[in-house]
Amino acid sequence: MMEFIDREREWGGKQTLLEVLSVLQAIEFADYSEKTREKALQKLSSAVKELSRKDPTLENLLRLGLYTYAVELVREGRWEELGKLRRV
Repeated sequence: MMEFIDREREWGGKQTLLEVLSVLQAIEFADYSEKTREKALQKLSSAVKELSRKDPTLENLLRLGLYTYAVELVREGRWEELGKLRRV
């Protein structure tokens, strides 16, 4: 499994993680405003919808997991988790 995760990071996981972190950081820079949170949820949810329409490959499922995790962080306002995500 670790071999697959390493391959995913090389393939596209880093790009997905950077996109998720960028969205979350934008919320942070906007002082967690409700409008910014709503826009972030729309963007992240759109990514989830798009990926859910693709074949359920392991790569797509890992990417889907990152986006879904970020959606939950934003919905619940769990901003302390952002630091943990940055260390991934």
